Amino acid sequence: MPNGLNFFEDIERLENYLGLPKGGLANIPGYALPEAVSAIKKVQELERSRQFRPGLYYIVLADLMDATRFSNIFGNEALKRRIELFHIACVQAIGELDLKNYVAFSKNIGDATLLIFSSFSDVYAWSNKLTSALEDLSDAYEAEFEFDHGTELSESDSKRLAFLARRLVHLGEVSYIKDIDPVSLAVSQTFHLEKNFKKTELGCTEIVVDAITPLLKELSAKAVDTGKKVNLSGSDRKIKSFYIVNDSAD
Repeated sequence: MPNGLNFFEDIERLENYLGLPKGGLANIPGYALPEAVSAIKKVQELERSRQFRPGLYYIVLADLMDATRFSNIFGNEALKRRIELFHIACVQAIGELDLKNYVAFSKNIGDATLLIFSSFSDVYAWSNKLTSALEDLSDAYEAEFEFDHGTELSESDSKRLAFLARRLVHLGEVSYIKDIDPVSLAVSQTFHLEKNFKKTELGCTEIVVDAITPLLKELSAKAVDTGKKVNLSGSDRKIKSFYIVNDSAD
């Protein structure tokens, strides 16, 4: 990778080097660019070297919240750039992990990102990294907005600009079409289930909790029952839903 201060000062050159859309790195502070670029390159290298194998995987869907409301207030072009920044944050969060096992940055679908993991430890670490990345992105985005408009945002306006994401993990068999698109009933179920989860914590199905319960103590995490069951498309089953949250008290 090219290095040196001048390279990291040339944002457009960096974006071309990484194959990112124009403005994709604009909201990352200068001091954080080398780390962000390294993280994104790491994911791109994983993508080139990966070998898709059918099997049992954790299917993760991350969805940018309040996209429709944002578009109504700020317009479609602003929303388009916002979604691009969100997708980049999802990739960057993967690149910053010390991966335990296989992960595939699969594809972007509208304002959502689909990922395939073989280790729940990686899923949980990624979700925490994404939360931090979106907090940093929100601060940078707000500062840019205030600079461009010459005004200080109110607390309510600041909340409207914040990057928040639902994220859901389900578990099931996955195979691929032409080594590109994941296809399975479990992937379809994940998309149908996602809207049942309204919070920004890592949501999951009862199937996932059954699999990861022995691991939760090691992760200093716990499963919190949402109190409602969700329909599992493709079957007559209704299953419990949970959020996986930090259990630092232990």
